[in-house]
Amino acid sequence: MKKLILSISALILAGSAFADNAIQDIGNAVGDTVQGVGNAVGDVAHGTANAVSDVTTTNGHHNTRADHSNNNNVLQQMGQSINDAAITATIYANYTTDPLLNPLQINVETNNGEVTLKGNVDADAQYERAMQIAANTNGVKDVNGRDLTVTPSHQFFADSYITLEVKMALLRSQYFDSGNFNTWNIHVETNNGVVYLIGNVADNNAQNRIIEIAKSINGVQDVKTDLSY
Repeated sequence: MKKLILSISALILAGSAFADNAIQDIGNAVGDTVQGVGNAVGDVAHGTANAVSDVTTTNGHHNTRADHSNNNNVLQQMGQSINDAAITATIYANYTTDPLLNPLQINVETNNGEVTLKGNVDADAQYERAMQIAANTNGVKDVNGRDLTVTPSHQFFADSYITLEVKMALLRSQYFDSGNFNTWNIHVETNNGVVYLIGNVADNNAQNRIIEIAKSINGVQDVKTDLSY
């Protein structure tokens, strides 16, 4: 439960950067998750009471072996339900703080440690990041992303051209303008005019220069980055 509380706290703090309506939607998603925990605990508690009341009696003696078995099963279900809710909340929190992702685009469900992602993201880079975060979350046994789709580009050739132009511009800056970065360490992807830049750079100046170069390319509508240093 401590992990759940910490994860939800992280979600609330990180969500302050979103518009008010986005914060409300994320809060509702986490609220549903917490409500699910409460319902699971309530159902399990009810099951425990039933298990105890249904203990069979033979010749006036309680069947304590069946009693203990039922109770153990109920407690295991209770623990798994809480773990699943904690996993879901942790993934949502990590999606919220990731610079590439919009958590409102992704629905997360966890059942017995198996995570299912549903929704629609804007680029392959976002799909890969969402899958990676979910898979790396403690307690996750498997991730199903078949129902998480990527918006197809409506301007495939234009996007391919923009990607090529960005890469060429970065190479020119690296070799002729003393750009303090290695172009080969930067992944460039374009979808519907939005450029995604992912990789490692030397410092904040290099990051700003790369973003400036990408925005200068004709046809670029927006630039989203995850450039660490």
